[in-house]
Amino acid sequence: MDKRVRLSAPGLMAMVIGSMVGVGVFSLPQALGKYTGVVGSLISWTITGSGMLILALIFQRLAWRKPELDAGVYTYARVGFGRYTGFSVGVRLLVRQLSRQRGVSRADQVRARDRRAFIRRWQYV
Repeated sequence: MDKRVRLSAPGLMAMVIGSMVGVGVFSLPQALGKYTGVVGSLISWTITGSGMLILALIFQRLAWRKPELDAGVYTYARVGFGRYTGFSVGVRLLVRQLSRQRGVSRADQVRARDRRAFIRRWQYV
């Protein structure tokens, strides 16, 4: 009865990409628009887009200067600042990803509970 199900690498990648797309595309604009309105949303999207562009350009320049480093942020931090900092960055990335997954699953649970309550309330009308 101890049958373990293994998640393949493509399945794991699909889960991570799906959670990022789900959080970024569906949850964030709804919450942002609810509290800031149209002008606040446009300002925050402009700031966020500019920051992402700057970050992409930084990683592009790092890739040009050090093409042998191909393991991402962890490797750049380790080579640039030492082993301890690289380890610290790697642990923080892992914790951030795990907490993000937990946050997404919790948000899905709350939304499902709210949908069930809404359906129960209106099914006999």
